[in-house]
Amino acid sequence: MNQGTIPRFRFASAPQYHNLSVSLRQDHEELQERLKEVFKERSTILRQLTKTSRELDGIKVNLQVRRKLISLTAKDKQAPD
Repeated sequence: MNQGTIPRFRFASAPQYHNLSVSLRQDHEELQERLKEVFKERSTILRQLTKTSRELDGIKVNLQVRRKLISLTAKDKQAPD
């Protein structure tokens, strides 16, 4: 294109606008559906992490109790009768 020429724009016809509109709507719906899937997966992962965290807390408490019992048992053995 020469510098002095004015670019010509081709205007889309009504059916082309309609097709574009339909395509954009479908893309939007697909994106919405994918977002729902991603958030569902995210929720599942968060639930699993919460469950794992609770289980770990239970294990920690169990270990603390066992350590305390071992300590008390060791002290009882050392105490003179």
